[in-house]
Amino acid sequence: RVVVVQLRQAQVPLFVTRGATINQFGTNFCLTLAGYSFAGTQKMQLRNKIKRARQAGLRVEELGPEGPRDLAIFQELSNISQHWLAAKGKPELDFMIGEIGSPNDTLRRIFLVRDATEQPVGFITYVPVWGERPGYLHDLTRRLPTAPVGAMELCNAYALERMRSEGVAYLHFG
Repeated sequence: RVVVVQLRQAQVPLFVTRGATINQFGTNFCLTLAGYSFAGTQKMQLRNKIKRARQAGLRVEELGPEGPRDLAIFQELSNISQHWLAAKGKPELDFMIGEIGSPNDTLRRIFLVRDATEQPVGFITYVPVWGERPGYLHDLTRRLPTAPVGAMELCNAYALERMRSEGVAYLHFG
């Protein structure tokens, strides 16, 4: 049995004619950042989680422009990732996820969530996307199991706002 991941739409008929079963593994979701808003009834729960995170004293910084991008902080990111994986209790699907990267990987943007005591509690990495819809891909998300409610929503909202202010056109989620 052969498993193929990330088959292009144009290739689907070829595989079907040869007896393959095609299942959609994920969907591509892309936000147009210009004019995006957190307003509206559909985003009420999201706004509430972000508010709770702020009330818990959480703040977000981008590594590089606002926070250190050195080996020490990358060790912190690895620690968060290890705690996340331990709490998950299942092996990581390496081929399906992004990576933390390294301090020299400056194309990868990393947004770090700190708690009220300035301890890192979570992070999200974003990688560049080129082509028809250039922007960034939400690549890897990790948080400590003890991170307050809304930590990752706050992180993503902060990154989205920063990218929008820079004129980034699209943010991809999958």
